[in-house]
Amino acid sequence: MLRFFRNISFRLRLIILVAVLCLFTATASLLGYTRLVAAQADLADMYDSGVLPVQWLNDVRTNVNRIRSNLLMMMLTTDEAEKRALNDQIVERRKINDENLRNYRKIDLEEREIKRLADVDKYLAEFRAASGEVIELALKNQNKEAFEAFDQRAEKPLDNLQDAQRDLASFAIDWSERTNRENAEVIATSIKLLIAL
Repeated sequence: MLRFFRNISFRLRLIILVAVLCLFTATASLLGYTRLVAAQADLADMYDSGVLPVQWLNDVRTNVNRIRSNLLMMMLTTDEAEKRALNDQIVERRKINDENLRNYRKIDLEEREIKRLADVDKYLAEFRAASGEVIELALKNQNKEAFEAFDQRAEKPLDNLQDAQRDLASFAIDWSERTNRENAEVIATSIKLLIAL
């Protein structure tokens, strides 16, 4: 091999070395480009399937806690206008929760998420039925009965709902961490290959 290089002109040697250098540069560029495109897709997927679901679920949890607060405030006041305003807030927060859960259903769900989302729907329906009764009693100023209905029929589904939401949010965080680890491994391999080149 060395003999071959000694026998060719300096200009041809320079052309061969430049061609080899260009080949390594093109390989490194292609590797960098493909990894960058894959990382962009992974980040978009992590945002859509990891970050947004946690935001939606936390928003649902916040709204449910606010609904609980509004129910309790309805039981404490005798002002009809305030009770109607609190009820209007409950209705609005329910709509926001429905939209958040609708958004969650649109992402690519795994079997475990589908099951827990069904639990969320079940507990949410139970809580809404019980809270409807509480609202009806509170609007009639039957506050003692409203509190008993809340305590006996609304509190348990509410706790179960929040447990299911927490599980779904934890799943999204675990999924994001797993995706991040996988990306880190691929990037580490790509860096080793680039260094070798």
